[in-house]
Amino acid sequence: TEGMNINLEFLLSRVFVFAALIWTLKQLNLSMRTAAIAVVAGVLTIEIVQLWQVGQSSSLTDPVLALVMGVIMQLASNERNKKARLLKR
Repeated sequence: TEGMNINLEFLLSRVFVFAALIWTLKQLNLSMRTAAIAVVAGVLTIEIVQLWQVGQSSSLTDPVLALVMGVIMQLASNERNKKARLLKR
């Protein structure tokens, strides 16, 4: 049986765009959590709007990818902050 074909290049480009959006919002002085929530909300809104557009398909893949990137970046940020606090002591 054939499995689903996964376009890895497309998937990685989406992950990169979501991470870049989160990072850009973070650099605009939003917290990492707020930046991640904003990107996930924006992507989810786009997917919901696509439900009513003719010829467009919608899925939860992009919002889930954005959420996963947000969680990973939040965890990485927390770990970096912990290490910085330990070094200051």
